[in-house]
Amino acid sequence: MTSCWSCTAAASEEAAACSACGALLRIRGKYRVSRRLGQGGMGEVYEALDLALDRKVAVKLLFGAATAKPESSVTQVVMLG
Repeated sequence: MTSCWSCTAAASEEAAACSACGALLRIRGKYRVSRRLGQGGMGEVYEALDLALDRKVAVKLLFGAATAKPESSVTQVVMLG
């Protein structure tokens, strides 16, 4: 069990989105979202943990596809730190 980065509600490790507030929790099943870093006119950037590499990354998502299909809206993944 984990908690939502946005509202701190309890959430399962496998949940793609928070059942309480709808915040994105996982992307492609590979990235666990820690927080939203920013939002612009075309999309959002999240800090996440790459579960395969155990490293912090920034994941950029475009609006439109971001809520419906996060796996197809990932435009860039960059290692942090």
